[in-house]
Amino acid sequence: MKTRKFWGIPTVMVGIVLVATSCQQDMNQPTVSAPVSSKSIETTISNDVQASSMNQEVVTSAAEYIPDLNSASFNTNGMQKVKRYNTVVVTLEEPDHESFPKIITIDFGTNGFVGKRLNVLKGKIIVTISSKHTRTYTFDKFSINDNQIKGSKYESFNGSDTWTYSDKDTIVLVNGNTYIRHTNRVHKLLDFNNTPFIFNDDTYAITGDIMGVNPDGKVYTMTALEDAPLVAYTGYNYFIKGKLNISYEGKSAVVDFGEGAHDSVATVTMDGETKEINLAETTEVPHP
Repeated sequence: MKTRKFWGIPTVMVGIVLVATSCQQDMNQPTVSAPVSSKSIETTISNDVQASSMNQEVVTSAAEYIPDLNSASFNTNGMQKVKRYNTVVVTLEEPDHESFPKIITIDFGTNGFVGKRLNVLKGKIIVTISSKHTRTYTFDKFSINDNQIKGSKYESFNGSDTWTYSDKDTIVLVNGNTYIRHTNRVHKLLDFNNTPFIFNDDTYAITGDIMGVNPDGKVYTMTALEDAPLVAYTGYNYFIKGKLNISYEGKSAVVDFGEGAHDSVATVTMDGETKEINLAETTEVPHP
């Protein structure tokens, strides 16, 4: 496999915990204990996978409209300050042609733009390119299928097939429920499947952990196992392979996403029992 030496579109999924003081205070709020059922763990797993898919949509959608600035000089003299792609408006703000930061605003409008993964995007993604290998994503009234995305994402590229991410996410669902997710993770390109300039068919291995708070105020953590990393196909909403551990209200379980099939089926093993679940059926997060 050839080495990709430019910014790709790594899938945004689970990763290592990033503990910020404000979020940690929210996560430490006391909650009323209740018996932990397998159903509650299944729902938490499914909802987090769907929230992760929203993270993926942010980076993949942004990358569709951000020009490649990884040339030797990073000269943007030939770039337009404002460019339209159908109803999407991309605006470039920069101090000069050579230096950083470079700020790119991608405006999907207020009526709803249907992306390549058939998700409806509204609002703005603001990408701040602060150096050759680092980007920060923030949002202005941005939503995916009317689920509002708040917070920020930090992305770093090592120059050869590996990306690291740190996210501070708050997702406000259509029904008003809120998820808080703080992550840090590593994405390794496995294969660009003979299409080095088409990113939505790339395959990645993902390792790391996540700490989240579900709408009931319950804290959960997930860890992608080093010996069985999660495998993601960029254009697909679910992991196609790999395992992770989940800890929720004193219970732990192992989730197995299978051996490569493009489906929404996984197995959950808890208390010595293994059960098959359909992630598309147990989720609270609206998806196409």
